[in-house]
Amino acid sequence: MLFTAPLAGDSLFLSRGFQDALKIAPETSAIELKTLLHQESVEAWKSAWARVSGGAGTAAFYAKLRLEDGSYQAFAVTLWTSPGAPVVYGSVKPASDPSTELKVDIFRTIIENIPIVVWATNEEGIFTYHDGKGLEAANLAPGTFVGHNVFQLFTDPVTTGNMKTAYGGESTHVVADIQDIVWESWCLPIRGAGGKVRGVVGASLNITEAKRIEQELRAKLDLIEKQQRVIRSLATPIIQVWDEVLTMPMVGMVDSMRASEVMDTLLQEVSKTRARFAIIDITGVEVMDTATVSHILRLMHAIQLLGAEGIITGIHPAIAQIIVGLGVDLAGIKTLGSLRDGLRYCMARMQSNGPARERSDARPRSVR
Repeated sequence: MLFTAPLAGDSLFLSRGFQDALKIAPETSAIELKTLLHQESVEAWKSAWARVSGGAGTAAFYAKLRLEDGSYQAFAVTLWTSPGAPVVYGSVKPASDPSTELKVDIFRTIIENIPIVVWATNEEGIFTYHDGKGLEAANLAPGTFVGHNVFQLFTDPVTTGNMKTAYGGESTHVVADIQDIVWESWCLPIRGAGGKVRGVVGASLNITEAKRIEQELRAKLDLIEKQQRVIRSLATPIIQVWDEVLTMPMVGMVDSMRASEVMDTLLQEVSKTRARFAIIDITGVEVMDTATVSHILRLMHAIQLLGAEGIITGIHPAIAQIIVGLGVDLAGIKTLGSLRDGLRYCMARMQSNGPARERSDARPRSVR
């Protein structure tokens, strides 16, 4: 199927075979290039034409050419010229659209290498396609479901519900465990003329391994969280030195989170043991930000609200400067130089007050 064209012209002179291939009327012996070439193929044509007219000899490419009925078809086009000839010769032969071939190759590569099942059903719910590497996990062969009705094969409410939704024109996405295999599935309506649903296409990805890894990760995170709780409890131990006297020695870095945990733990223990004194010893803490210092001071006031006396011992000079900088009123909060001084203070107070008092006025016991 040949044609010729002048080097400087935009018209093609057609052979009978060319006319037949493009379904052009026999009386049309020449045609303008712009009426023949699809917009997508203009650049490829221009590039090939420039190479040939520049003396490259031969150029081959794909182009979409317009048929007599107005549709377009992909052709393999070859252009060449002879030395000194004022014309370009060309031949065409039907060819599949290379972009379509690429899409098919991409699709085939995906379903052959990824644990996925791709399927399609027609308007009546009959499987027309069923393939993919994911079928191996379900011990199914490609095309097993083809020719069968999806609503007869699957009667579970999840599958039938998704299919009905898709046939209703809406896409669905669900994760389901089917016979110990976890599938992440999509159902998408296929629309025809006027937007009418004429079928459903679906993809089901086997995510069993990913779910297993996720569960293992969650288990490890839960274990780490438990270990962190144990570490935090060891980092802030509460020691009942005597009846009604609690001490909490703190060591290392204290941030707002740890200070909040200290408050919760110590207040619960004060209430539980009905302590009269709660000593927080921060001798081993050299650094504490202003937010944390404020938290500790609020803790002292909370202890007072429970009817006990809060005592801070071992304040480091740097922390003392922060407290002064905050301008906090320390009235009612006892501060001493060391834990020993704090214990001596508690002993002296307890001796001066006599035996342990009931303190029913401070915290009445619950009557059950």
